[in-house]
Amino acid sequence: YRYVHTVNVAVRAAELAKIYGENEYRAYRAGLLHDICKDIPKPELLALIERLLGKRLHRVRLLLPYAMGGMVDTLHTQAKVLSISYEADGIAVAAVLDAALYGKLRQYIIEN
Repeated sequence: YRYVHTVNVAVRAAELAKIYGENEYRAYRAGLLHDICKDIPKPELLALIERLLGKRLHRVRLLLPYAMGGMVDTLHTQAKVLSISYEADGIAVAAVLDAALYGKLRQYIIEN
């Protein structure tokens, strides 16, 4: 079943790439590889990602103004939140950020 599914996804990805003017070969290859890590247990996969990309991750403490409370939701979905506390001067968050979030939130970092 998995072989047929994988080939079908690759073919459909190439068809969609052609329709939208994208690279068909890359789309086909992405379709073939889309489930490559499916059988790796999540903790093992996360450890592998962290090991491979660890140099691009930043462990920080942030102090976000209460007006940026919605950013806490973003952090929960796009980063690894280690702790949150509500302080008098804002929301203190310890998290592991990727380079993009690190750049976006650099002004709120209180400890690197």
